[in-house]
Amino acid sequence: MQSAREMQAFGPPQSMPKERLAAALNGKSFRWGIAGVLLLVGITSAATHVLMIRPEAAIVNGHTTMLHATIEGMVEFDQVAKSKPIVRQDPLVTVKNYRINEGVLHQLVTERDGLARRVLALNDQERSMLALKDELDERMKSFKEGAIEALGKEAGERAAAREAIRASLIERELELKRQKELSATGAGTLKALQQAQAERDRLSYELARIEAELSLNQTLQRQAAKGVFVSASRFGSTYMEQRKDEIAIRLLEMKSTREEQEARIAKIDRQIAVEDKRLQQSSRVELKSPVDGLVWRVMVPNKTEVVIGQELIEVLDCTSTFLDILVSDKRYEQIAIGDLISYRLAGSKEFQQARVIAKRGPSAVEEDRTLAARLDKHRSDSFRIWAQMLDEKQKSPSGDFCDIGRRAEIKFTRKAGLVDGLRATINAF
Repeated sequence: MQSAREMQAFGPPQSMPKERLAAALNGKSFRWGIAGVLLLVGITSAATHVLMIRPEAAIVNGHTTMLHATIEGMVEFDQVAKSKPIVRQDPLVTVKNYRINEGVLHQLVTERDGLARRVLALNDQERSMLALKDELDERMKSFKEGAIEALGKEAGERAAAREAIRASLIERELELKRQKELSATGAGTLKALQQAQAERDRLSYELARIEAELSLNQTLQRQAAKGVFVSASRFGSTYMEQRKDEIAIRLLEMKSTREEQEARIAKIDRQIAVEDKRLQQSSRVELKSPVDGLVWRVMVPNKTEVVIGQELIEVLDCTSTFLDILVSDKRYEQIAIGDLISYRLAGSKEFQQARVIAKRGPSAVEEDRTLAARLDKHRSDSFRIWAQMLDEKQKSPSGDFCDIGRRAEIKFTRKAGLVDGLRATINAF
């Protein structure tokens, strides 16, 4: 038999392990240890756990560009094979207008030709006037040389006459002096004295006249050298000078008229260039692809008459493809711009990466005519996500229309917060 103390300490031999286990489980140390383990697991889970959100629907979508007719005319398609890859600036369609009005252009060309003929006529007149002016210059040169020579001869004659008068004046001065001496002695007569004085005065006046004529002659020579001729003691112009002045005035008038006509011709040339450019733009327009992609839709048959603004061809931009995803709005706060997601296209075995680039609320207007595919919205409380695919192969034009409209399987792999991590951990237990 065991003592009471032994019984109290160890209990009966058969029930001792069960009782000790119960006491251990109900102890404070054990409960605190369990709490610490749960907290540690929760914190670890908060850093490593991911939320798995399954969308309602997901497809590959992209943007299209519609080319419109900018003029009226007939369309001719260059390359419109659907699913055939095209690159930027590839010609797609040409619109030709065969009924364009060229009347304004012809009128401008006619006016320009008339002005050009007037300028040619003015040039001919100017050449004739210049030839006549040169001839008058030669005549004027000859006349000036002759006039200067004649004035030189006349000046020589007057200089000789002046010397002769000076000699006679000296002789008369001596005679007057002799008569004055005779008259003082009473040997001479008053009449002889007066005659000698009168002759001396006459010669003095004659010398003064000759001096004046020589001075005038020198003035005439200087003016003749400048092309100005003096006649009857006043300045005048010869007939040739008058003709030269008339020619100079006429040349100025012709120059002004020609410059005016040439300015008008230059203005008409600019008008012709603008009109010709307008006619080229209105008679033929070649529309090129604005993007790298595919021909998505052809809106009119070939060789069809179209009007301005009519839709011709729609081009898919393969560089703008993205994932179009519908998710319940309960997950709106759990998905952020920039989050990475995993996707797998229908029929594919591998998952690829994409990045969230936009979110649109449930009530946002979604009528976007530039989208190539339509995502059916089954529920009114779902919002829309756009995600950019990181695989560059998806952005290359291909014969499968760049996977537009192809459905995808999506997995959102965003790190959860502390509460979500703890909740997920507790649910795991």
